[in-house]
Amino acid sequence: MAASVTGDRQATRSLSALAQKAQWQKALRLFESLPRWNVIHASSLLTALERGERWQRALRLLEDIEERLQPDTICFNAAISACAKSQNWRSALQLLQHMDDAQVAPSPTSFGAAIIGATSGGWALGVALLAAMDRRQVPRNTVTYSAAISGCEKAANWAAMLVLLDEMLGEELRPNVVTCSACVAACEKAREWQRALEMLRSTAALEVRANVVCYNSAVSACEKGSQLPLALELLQAPKCGARG
Repeated sequence: MAASVTGDRQATRSLSALAQKAQWQKALRLFESLPRWNVIHASSLLTALERGERWQRALRLLEDIEERLQPDTICFNAAISACAKSQNWRSALQLLQHMDDAQVAPSPTSFGAAIIGATSGGWALGVALLAAMDRRQVPRNTVTYSAAISGCEKAANWAAMLVLLDEMLGEELRPNVVTCSACVAACEKAREWQRALEMLRSTAALEVRANVVCYNSAVSACEKGSQLPLALELLQAPKCGARG
C-alpha cells in the first residue's frame, strides 16, 4: 500500500511538472503507462492538454474521467479553457452547462475561461455569462470582468465597455493592466481618441501602471483622430517605450 501511495504521488508530481511546461505528449504517455489513475492525475493531464491547445483530446479525456470517476472543478476548468483557447466557444459553453448535470460547482475560473471563449462569438455572450454568474451565485472577479471587457474591445464597443467598467468599480473590484489595456483599445478601435486618452489618464487613479500596450492604443487612437501632436507627446512619455 505504501509503495502504491508513493507511486501515485510521484506520478502526480511528474504530471504536474509536465503540465507546467505544456509537454502534453510526455504527460499523455506517462498517464497511459499508469496501472491506475485518479482525478488528480487526470486534471494534471487536462492542464497539459489545455496549455498545448489540444481541446479535442481534452474533451475525450473528460469523457473517460466521467465514465470512471467524478471529475472536479479543476478538470472542467482545464477542458473549458482548452476549448476557449481554440476559439471553440460553443463547446466551452456546453461544458459550463454540463457542470450542472455532473453536479460540479462552477468557480469564477470556470466562468472566466468560458467568457474568454464566448467573446469569439460576440461581446454580448460574455456579458450574458456575467449575468449568469449572479443567477448561479458565483462571485464575479477582476478576471471575469476583464474577459468580458476584452470582448467589448474586440467588437469596438466602447459604450458596453464603460458600463462593465462602472459595474466593476461599483463592486469595489480593482482593474488590472489587462482591464485597462482592453478599455483603451476599445476606444481606439471605435476611433474615440478623446475617450482613449481619458482611459489612459485614469489608470493612475485606478492604481494601475499603464504599459506599452495601453500607450500604443492611445497613440493609434490619436493618429486615427488626426491628433498628431498628441500622438507624438505620448510617444515621448517615459513609460511608453518603443512601439510594437
